[in-house]
Amino acid sequence: MYKGTRTVGRLALALAALAPLIVSAQVIPADRLTDWSQPGSSAAFVPTQSVSLTAFGADSTGVLPCDQALTDAIAALGGPGEVLIPAGDYRFAQTIVLPDSIILQGEVDPLLGTPLARLILSPGNASHGIAISGSEAPMALTTGSTLMQGSSTITVNQSLPIVVGDWLRLIATDDSSLVNDWWGVGQTGQIVQVMSVINSTMVLANRPLRRNYTAAASINKLTPRRQVHLRCLGIKREDASTLQVANIFFNNAVDCSLSGVVGDLCNYAHVDIFRSARITVQDCSFKDAYSFAGGGEGYGVLVDFTSGDCYIHRNTFEHLRHSMILQAGANGNVFAYNHSTEPFWSAFPLPNDAAGDLVLHGNYPYMNLFEGNVVQNIVIDDSHGINGPNNLFFRNRAELYGIFMNTAPPSDHQTFIGNQVTDTTSSLLGLYSLQGTGHFTYGNQIKGVVLPAGSTEPTDATLFSYVFPSFYPALPGVPPIRNNNWLATDPLNEAEYRKEVLGQVAACGDSLFYTITGIPVESSLSSPFKLYPDPAVDHIVLEGALPIGGSVRVVDALGRTLELWTVPGSRAELDISSLAPGIHFLVLPDAGHTVLRFVKQ
Repeated sequence: MYKGTRTVGRLALALAALAPLIVSAQVIPADRLTDWSQPGSSAAFVPTQSVSLTAFGADSTGVLPCDQALTDAIAALGGPGEVLIPAGDYRFAQTIVLPDSIILQGEVDPLLGTPLARLILSPGNASHGIAISGSEAPMALTTGSTLMQGSSTITVNQSLPIVVGDWLRLIATDDSSLVNDWWGVGQTGQIVQVMSVINSTMVLANRPLRRNYTAAASINKLTPRRQVHLRCLGIKREDASTLQVANIFFNNAVDCSLSGVVGDLCNYAHVDIFRSARITVQDCSFKDAYSFAGGGEGYGVLVDFTSGDCYIHRNTFEHLRHSMILQAGANGNVFAYNHSTEPFWSAFPLPNDAAGDLVLHGNYPYMNLFEGNVVQNIVIDDSHGINGPNNLFFRNRAELYGIFMNTAPPSDHQTFIGNQVTDTTSSLLGLYSLQGTGHFTYGNQIKGVVLPAGSTEPTDATLFSYVFPSFYPALPGVPPIRNNNWLATDPLNEAEYRKEVLGQVAACGDSLFYTITGIPVESSLSSPFKLYPDPAVDHIVLEGALPIGGSVRVVDALGRTLELWTVPGSRAELDISSLAPGIHFLVLPDAGHTVLRFVKQ
């Protein structure tokens, strides 16, 4: 049966007192900060109609293509709605192209909260697997003056054919010296939404500008793809490609999301967010690629080409060349509380596990926030020239090679606050190698030494107003990554806990918690299921007519999931030695999800 490889967080860790707090967002230079609050997609629409994919002839065995069935299902909705995908495998031989206001909702395991439906993608060498794409067009407009970082208004030099709610892309005309490649020119601007128009000349942007523009910028108008949401689906790419094609491709899209997606095998990237804004990728898992060599292969989530205000949150990544990567003018994005292991690359004169799994890749990504991530290697590289300024690394943990910056050229003016570098086993590991000038550093815990000397614990727990769910006060504490727990072996964020303790890589909803309020709790004396001994010390025995391979969930009085076990059949001996003494509940995988109470001594 499955047993988590790490123990549940210790009470002492949860109650540990924080070190003295000194630096805060009020002390960080203002030009290094922007409004990162409320990143990602706005609230998804509530569907008023839904159809089942199998009602249109979809084959759930993974043998016959389901392209026409999905086309027919979406057409039957005739507008906004939800396509329900029952448990099974569904093959697609062409790119899945999705319109506005569509939810693809996979069936969910009711106990584990994990996907039961999987899409098998084989669209051909030159094609993306799923395309969520809008369009953009030039407007023959330019800004009437230079623009300043922090400004919320844009003045243009013509009468505005713009209305409230429009999405615009500022195209920089001053960035040829900032980027390394022809395809990076003009990509360092910003995607903004029009909130008001004053006298047909002033536009109030939804976010402040994140850099200065030394020359007038041109403006394109987006016709974005909106409100497309993929929920609780396995996605496997079945055909290898030598081209830069993604499993899921966002292009000129806004207010879209992925949640509970389990991605298996990619070519270029599992997810490519290209010229898009307010995209959320949350509670997903991405693993493996067909190739890990150079030229753009084996990426997890790639955010690039001016994309901004995206939220990459609480995901797990495994065995990828670069799990989380930004390039080509991406700005204002938040990568928070993700977990990445087993970075891997080939065809490089460096160790296979030295690939960065949290990466700035050049061509001037700027002013992005990385908070609370547990990864192996944080790398600011020079693959495509310099990275822009004011990327802020806050309370991240790098467990293998550490934090490393390339030098040819270096990327100046980065910010590192409250990060951990933990590997002490070799002089080649646990690096803290900052290159360039103008960096702001404070309170970084580097293998037992806080740098720079004289700095201590930062004041802020979060820099984007993150609301910590109850997982954190209960287990690692708030903030979860801090100077005094750099030696911790227990999971420090939800994504890590979900994978390392529960053996669960993605989640549909808040699967770490199980609501037991209002559910009858049976005594093992009256239940058809027997649980003994009670009280118990190290082991309990569960007997009853359980489905073979079903999962038993152990929760505490608050509904927190402490363990997940796979039961072999009608009798299982369960190891409870890692549980804290007290009352616990066993949620069974029978049709009624019977709840049994027991006491751990």
